[in-house]
Amino acid sequence: MANADTPNGFVPFRHLLGGCITINRMGTYAIASALAESICSGDLIKRATTSNNISKGAASDTAFLGVFAGVEYTDVSGNRVFKNQWLTGTVATEVVAHVYDDPYISFSVQHDGTGAVTDYGAMADVLATSGNTATGISKMELDTSNIGTGINLKILGTIADPSNAVGANQRVEVLVNEHELRAVVTSV
Repeated sequence: MANADTPNGFVPFRHLLGGCITINRMGTYAIASALAESICSGDLIKRATTSNNISKGAASDTAFLGVFAGVEYTDVSGNRVFKNQWLTGTVATEVVAHVYDDPYISFSVQHDGTGAVTDYGAMADVLATSGNTATGISKMELDTSNIGTGINLKILGTIADPSNAVGANQRVEVLVNEHELRAVVTSV
């Protein structure tokens, strides 16, 4: 059976030191009001260069903070809003972004092409695409074209699931290699 081509960004998979992935494994950060970019649940994020705010990550970044889980804020009408995404241009106060920032959480992510068993242990970059703003779900994927030459992610193996097989659009377990809170692994 062929794997479905349904990218949904980075989904928490397991903690490498054991235990459950709960709210205790998330950090809270700010997003600048009216930030001109959308951030979806499952997007890699980074710390903004001039503040403690966060923004969406890209393959060219060298220090990721983690994976966006959702946001809460007070809108212009004074209502408290809870969402799985930050829509571009949102004007808000008391913004609290929830981020899986623990550097030892591994994630499930889909290849944008065809993977192989020989990829296990290799490095790769993220393909940072725009998310689905109708659902708030990320569409980020592992960039298959630079397996072995990228450095953002470390491929740990294939996600064991009857609906997932080695090959096109396979889902793999990865560790964010270029993580702000952990030393970067430069070779396998």
